[in-house]
Amino acid sequence: MGRVRAIRGLSHEPSIAPALLFIFAAIYFVPAIVAVVRHHNNKGAIIVLNIFLGWTVLVWIMALVWASTSNTRAGDQRRIRRQTRLSKG
Repeated sequence: MGRVRAIRGLSHEPSIAPALLFIFAAIYFVPAIVAVVRHHNNKGAIIVLNIFLGWTVLVWIMALVWASTSNTRAGDQRRIRRQTRLSKG
C-alpha cells in the first residue's frame, strides 16, 4: 500500500503548474496588454502578432516596443488639439 502512494502523480499535494502557467501567460501577453491599456491604434495587429509569433523573443520585443509607441487615441487627440491651436494662432 505504501508503495502505491509513492508513485509519482498520485500525490495529493497541490501542484505549482497552474501558477507557473498563469505567470508565463501574463509575461507572454505583456505586449498585447500594453497595447489594449494604452488604446493603441494598431492593437489588433499587435495582439495577432503577439499570439502567433510572440514565442520568438525578437518578435516579442518588437511587439512590446510597437505597443509602447505613441500611436494611441490619446496621442491623436493631443496632436489634433495642438494643430488646431497653431492654426488659430
